Amino acid sequence: VKYILFQAEDFHKKAQGLIAWLANAERQLRYKGALPDDETEIIKQIEEHKVFEEEFLRQEGVLREALNIGQDIMKRCHPDAVSTLKHWLSVLKARWEEVSTWQTEFLKYCIITTTTVYQIINVHKGVFKCITM
Repeated sequence: VKYILFQAEDFHKKAQGLIAWLANAERQLRYKGALPDDETEIIKQIEEHKVFEEEFLRQEGVLREALNIGQDIMKRCHPDAVSTLKHWLSVLKARWEEVSTWQTEFLKYCIITTTTVYQIINVHKGVFKCITM
């Protein structure tokens, strides 16, 4: 019984921690706004996003642990508790997928913006080269 209680508390702590982290991560990704036109600022934001991605990968380990604990609890719990556990497992998976999608979209946005800035810089260099000849 003590082991089951320990697992339930561990699952609760991990699940609540993930829900809070995912909400914060979504806010960070969703409300960043437009990337600046300045190349150094874009690179700075990309570097910040790399730090976010590292934390995202660490949290993915916590997600896997929580899902495994939840599955283990579900095998041993009272049948009336199964639907509640399934609900929380699906909430964790769905929220993770949402934030994962936001994270991927922001990275694509950074790459597209950086590519566009480099193209504009190259066009300006070409025009400047033509003018100075």
